[in-house]
Amino acid sequence: MSLTVLLGQLSGSHRADSGFDVRFHCLPAEELLDFRGSEDFISRFMQQHSSHAREAIFGLESHVAAVVLDLFCTTFLDVTCDLDLPGYVYFTSTTSLLSLLLQLLALDQEMLVDFEEMEGVVDLPGKEQ
Repeated sequence: MSLTVLLGQLSGSHRADSGFDVRFHCLPAEELLDFRGSEDFISRFMQQHSSHAREAIFGLESHVAAVVLDLFCTTFLDVTCDLDLPGYVYFTSTTSLLSLLLQLLALDQEMLVDFEEMEGVVDLPGKEQ
């Protein structure tokens, strides 16, 4: 089993060696000329790198069984579909946040008012009282 990490870069950025037995593939650097705020920056940055990611994954010498993406790289799920590979999103969080995210849909359906208008405490599985 091997692991290859694709690294998106801005022009002029540098990286340090990890010290682990993991291959790093630096995608070509891109210039971001115009963006509004951090969400727009991340979205445009990933969109600009998606064709490079497609080429890098397609060009790997070893068999690719799946692609695991960071939460900010969900744009690359289109790349995994194009390459007919399963894509998974790795989401790091606390158990409390995960519990909340899993319950939001049910809470939205159960509550008769908007969350801002709610009174009282909401019981979340996995959350200490």
